[in-house]
Amino acid sequence: MAKRGPKSSITNKSHPDSPAYEKTRAKIQGTQLIKRLQCYALDQLDNKGNRVELDGTKIRAMEVLIDRVLPKLSATEITGKDGGPVVPALYISDAKVNDE
Repeated sequence: MAKRGPKSSITNKSHPDSPAYEKTRAKIQGTQLIKRLQCYALDQLDNKGNRVELDGTKIRAMEVLIDRVLPKLSATEITGKDGGPVVPALYISDAKVNDE
């Protein structure tokens, strides 16, 4: 039998006992849903060569599942006082730092 090397400190995220397993699995499933929606929207064939046919119920269900995995992108506007521009401020102190 071949001798095995030292145990690696890298964790296997594909192992069902890993806390990251479900999160990784959900992301992969979300990606698959997005690919299917893209094929439908762009009238392309899926990876098996079939046309993608979706009804409104399936599209809504896919949207709900994708929202659980991927954050929605939204514009955020940051304004300063009274809706004006943001003014960055830098405060410099004369305090001495002990090097002990």
